Amino acid sequence: MTKLYVGVTDTNWFLYLKEQYKNNNLPMYINFWTPGSTSFKVLEAGELFLFKLHKKKNSGVNGEVVGGGYFSHFERLTMSDAWKKYGIGNGAATFDEMCASLKRVKEKNNVKNEETIGCIILKDVFFFDKLIEEPSDWKKSIVRGKSYTLEDDIGKELYLQVNKQLPKTR
Repeated sequence: MTKLYVGVTDTNWFLYLKEQYKNNNLPMYINFWTPGSTSFKVLEAGELFLFKLHKKKNSGVNGEVVGGGYFSHFERLTMSDAWKKYGIGNGAATFDEMCASLKRVKEKNNVKNEETIGCIILKDVFFFDKLIEEPSDWKKSIVRGKSYTLEDDIGKELYLQVNKQLPKTR
C-alpha cells in the first residue's frame, strides 16, 4: 500500500453503519456512494479509504477520522441497482432512506438529478473507538476528500495512527 484516501462522510451514513458493525450485522461490502457518476480513480484495490466527518463547530464535531475500509472497486449504478446489490451496506435501513439521504446530498452540492450514482465499494470496514484528529493540512474547501501517500509526513502519520487501532488479523 502506497496511498490512502480520506473521504468526507455523511454523519448519518457513518452512524448507521457503525451501529451495524457493533451488532455484527455489517455486510462484506459497503457502498461509499457519491451523487453523480464521477469516477473514482484515486486508489488501487486494497488501499486504505478513511472516513472523516464534516466539521461542525456548533455540535462539537471537529472533522475527525472515524473509521475506514479497504478499496475494492468503483462502479456506476442506478440507486435501485445499488440498493439491490448492497442493501444496508449503502448506509441506510431502507431504500427510501437511502434516496432521501442522496437527495439531501445532491441538493447541498448542487448536483443535477442524474440517474446513476458513483459507488466506491469498500471491504473489511472498521470503526474507531478513539477518533483521529483531522489531518493538519485539511482545508475548508475540501468537500469530497483528499489522497495522501506514505511518503508524505501527514500521510505516514495518519497511516501509523490507523494501524495502532486496527485489529492485528489483517
